[in-house]
Amino acid sequence: MSGLHSFGEIPDDSRTKYYLPLSRNVYKIFRKFGLEYMKSFQGKFRQVQYDITADRWNNMIFTGKKILSGEMSQEEAEKSVLYTVPHIISVRSDLQVGTNKLMYGDSTDVSFTIIDDFSSEILFVFNGHMESGVPSDWYLAGLDDELLDRRHMKYGWKIREIPAKVKDLSKSAHVLMDILMDIRNERRPEWKNSRYWVCVCWSSAMYNMFSELSNYEMLGNIYDGLNTKFKYKLPDYYFLYYPIPPLFSSIVYMPRPKFQTVLAGLTSSHKLITSTIEDRALEWVKSDLPEIYDLIYLSQWKEGIPIPAISLNTKIPDHYKKLLDKDDNIIREEPNGSKCTLENLGISEEEAFEGYILDIDHETPLDVKITPDHKIASGMGHKTKFFK
Repeated sequence: MSGLHSFGEIPDDSRTKYYLPLSRNVYKIFRKFGLEYMKSFQGKFRQVQYDITADRWNNMIFTGKKILSGEMSQEEAEKSVLYTVPHIISVRSDLQVGTNKLMYGDSTDVSFTIIDDFSSEILFVFNGHMESGVPSDWYLAGLDDELLDRRHMKYGWKIREIPAKVKDLSKSAHVLMDILMDIRNERRPEWKNSRYWVCVCWSSAMYNMFSELSNYEMLGNIYDGLNTKFKYKLPDYYFLYYPIPPLFSSIVYMPRPKFQTVLAGLTSSHKLITSTIEDRALEWVKSDLPEIYDLIYLSQWKEGIPIPAISLNTKIPDHYKKLLDKDDNIIREEPNGSKCTLENLGISEEEAFEGYILDIDHETPLDVKITPDHKIASGMGHKTKFFK
């Protein structure tokens, strides 16, 4: 297709070149705007990353208190949505605690270290702590934070430079854990005996997950990233947990649809959930990245958000060399079926990104007629608006 950037423009020494077709939204941005645009995006994201994290975690903590106190009823919790950890996976509020405990245990810290695709340096570290599955504390160390200059006692490397020094993501995570656990124990010594998990993730994978509007598509992203070595035959992971939590280790090698179905069952009782984009984040995208708002976010609603039966029956080639066709377009075999649009759900563009839990699940037939009656609720946590 004329006017689009070609895959060959990405240098062969790029550590994530052959992973990029697994991030269809980010790949779409590359094809339209090129590498230089993508490089500039890193700095822009720093302007809003703290606000996004604060909005999501403060809502999670506040809503959790309302549920535990009984101020939010069981029925309301069953119809409202929060996040698991990481704060990109939508979860029904009444299922959040059980899912978090099943994933990580009773008392635990999870640190997410995001690596710049271009420099291989760490962009930021996010750490979340949970007690009995309830999100209770968090911190975010961004690019200018002196925490990223903390050095490893044995190797002398700064946190920010470890992925550039250690080319293997598993080994990077192992080295990072040494320092991050020390930081946790200094900051919150009362949690020194809590379990600790480190997730190492390339920034393009993170951006792609933040831009997916369907929980089923999001779970497909997670499967793809964890399976780049096993299924797609790439030399390393796109992202990984260290050590891998027992839940993921038991399902990660399942077929992609089974993986999605299991996690969707745990997180939403199989309901389709569209992603919430908080007001501050949405305003930032519209003002600073209007081209992304149209190309990625609004276009998903215009093209239609696939119902679970479509997501579960979409076929992706099983080798990284087969992910693109001769014109550099991503190959995905998607079955014909109904999709959710603003029109058939009766949603205005202004309300499009409030996030919706829908009465549509993995057993809903491909040819279902979607109507506004499928809306159960919108919003996030204690800000939920109920339709039925």
